[in-house]
Amino acid sequence: MPSAGNQNGYPADGGGGGVVTLNELKQDIETRSREEIDQIREKSEQTATAILTEAKEKADAIRITHLERKKAAITEEKVKKIYEAVSAMRMRLNEEKENTYNLVFETALQKLSDVRQTEQYPHMFSALLEESIRNLGGGAIVVHVDAQDAELCKRVLAEKNIECTVVSDIRCCGGLNVSRADGSTTVYNTLESRMERAQEVYKRELYRTLYGD
Repeated sequence: MPSAGNQNGYPADGGGGGVVTLNELKQDIETRSREEIDQIREKSEQTATAILTEAKEKADAIRITHLERKKAAITEEKVKKIYEAVSAMRMRLNEEKENTYNLVFETALQKLSDVRQTEQYPHMFSALLEESIRNLGGGAIVVHVDAQDAELCKRVLAEKNIECTVVSDIRCCGGLNVSRADGSTTVYNTLESRMERAQEVYKRELYRTLYGD
């Protein structure tokens, strides 16, 4: 019949399996303790390695995100500066266009003062008068002219057999205005007023000629 053992698996003293000495018992405990310690150390190292790996991955991800944000910020700043530079250039170009455009018409306006001295002016005046009366329609008409054109206007009206009141109440480089006697409607046909209308009509065409827009 086998001898009974204790709960730790060691044979009981006096049994048929022999007696375990104190030294043997101590060595066995130390051996088992070292094995448990090695297992714990190995698990600890594995856990530590896993933690370090995870931490490194998170740090790399954070660093990459930071770099991406930094690159995005730099790119955004560059785009902003480029946009501001382009906007400033466009503004300067538009100002230059407007200045050139105004200069062209200012020069043309200055030359209008010489038109009255040309041979073609009486024919021009006659055409402007006919156009104005036609646009105004019938009824009593008043022709408004510069004093320098008063005699010319009366002569043209007589040649065309048109009865109108002529008043010298405007100052202009040439041309005339025509209104109804009651003042309800006026047709502006001086050289200056025609030039102003031409500015708006030909502005885009002038820009295209000057800048190819």
